[in-house]
Amino acid sequence: MEFEITKVDGIKEARFFYLVERIKLCTQRTAVLGWFTAVYRPMLNIDHAITSKRPDFIKVTDVPEVISQIVEHPTLHIPKTELKTLKQLESTDPLQHWMVYGTIPVNDTTVELVKLSEDSAEPPFRLIDEFHITGGMIENYKGGDMLTDVGKFYLNQLLLVDPFGDKIPYINDIFVPSKLDTLVAKLIVNKQAGRKEFNKYINNGYWFGEDGSICTQGLSEKALGTDPRIAKRKEELLKQYKDNLHDPLVVTKIEKELIEMDKAYLKGDSSEPFYMAAGKKAFNEQRKKMFIMFGLSSDFTKSGAGTVFTQPSLEDGFTPENLPNIANEVRRGSYGRGIKTAEGGAESKFILRVFQNTKIIEDDCGSKKGIHITLTNENKNKFLGRYLVDGTCLTTESIDKYVGKKVEMRSMLHCHTKGGYCYKCCGNIFKELKLTNIGMQSLSLAEGFIGIAMASMHTSGLSTTTLGDITKYIRYKN
Repeated sequence: MEFEITKVDGIKEARFFYLVERIKLCTQRTAVLGWFTAVYRPMLNIDHAITSKRPDFIKVTDVPEVISQIVEHPTLHIPKTELKTLKQLESTDPLQHWMVYGTIPVNDTTVELVKLSEDSAEPPFRLIDEFHITGGMIENYKGGDMLTDVGKFYLNQLLLVDPFGDKIPYINDIFVPSKLDTLVAKLIVNKQAGRKEFNKYINNGYWFGEDGSICTQGLSEKALGTDPRIAKRKEELLKQYKDNLHDPLVVTKIEKELIEMDKAYLKGDSSEPFYMAAGKKAFNEQRKKMFIMFGLSSDFTKSGAGTVFTQPSLEDGFTPENLPNIANEVRRGSYGRGIKTAEGGAESKFILRVFQNTKIIEDDCGSKKGIHITLTNENKNKFLGRYLVDGTCLTTESIDKYVGKKVEMRSMLHCHTKGGYCYKCCGNIFKELKLTNIGMQSLSLAEGFIGIAMASMHTSGLSTTTLGDITKYIRYKN
């Protein structure tokens, strides 16, 4: 086996060069564990005269049989000193503090080793490690120099490139499953992707997401507490509004200000992506109750229309007068899950009986009347596949030119079909899916009730919404 120090021009950090070269191994568990964790790896005993020079790149030449064995392992342990007792490619413990090198095959007789870490007790890569990419480093990015991080680069390859190639452009932001699903749905609706690609997307996502040791990096010093200034500001606000703490609007205002301080405290921290990916409840529920205040919650009555306010947080501890509110809140979640789920089930049966014979029986009833909708970036996806009165079908390509405008949209409310409905009034999505019996779609209403009941088991509290023009929430009978 021959060793040679090599240089790669223009590469500032060897490990990112390696990651780009080997990113197609994104679905191999040995590669992912080797990149993001400290694990047992096979050892390759390199001539100490080579390793003592601390080279970033080492070219290894040998017969094809030996090279193929080395390349089987995306990462290797290389000792920092001469070893006589261990055999080549024998599994070794990371706590023995080897160096970690990555393997890049060159040809049948040559493999290039790239230094990833001086200390094998630490992962070679962390998801928050930042580096620059340019067009061509990954299939779905064609632009110029851009700062990204290892996590985004990896997830783009795993969830976008591996299933869909370059059909979804590089996402250089926090990955939100619902937004990602919307992008994938557009590909399927527009027939740019099919079942095979969708299955790979789902399988890759579940395969990676199920391993919390890799994808969940939520622990940090800051995550174990919150900004000390919050306690002082909380005291000031409670004193300022002491006579109005029974008012949900006032308490919500207090909570919002303190939650924003907590978000600012974690800004840029290694745990921030974890909380952002968890959604609003991570700050509005979990961290608020743990570190700020238990806050506002519904009273435990039949109507649940009242509110109660509990000042301390879980970290502060509760006084005896707080215990009834806490006990009621714990019981309310379980009670609501049982009772409200039953109510949702009853509503489902009632709705299904009402709409069980609802059908689409023709292509176009010819109606020239519809409902008036103002399309926005927030609601536009809800109307994909719907027809305007002028015959235009709202597709992913055409809908953006209507954003900010009020359109007249075909609707079942104005369908002229006798004994059923038509595809133009219901929407093209039903025609694409070849659905005629559409009564089951009405169950989505009851599903909302059940979802709220189930969620109350895990979250609680109240929030407020500011309404501008209330008329858009009112439907007048013609």
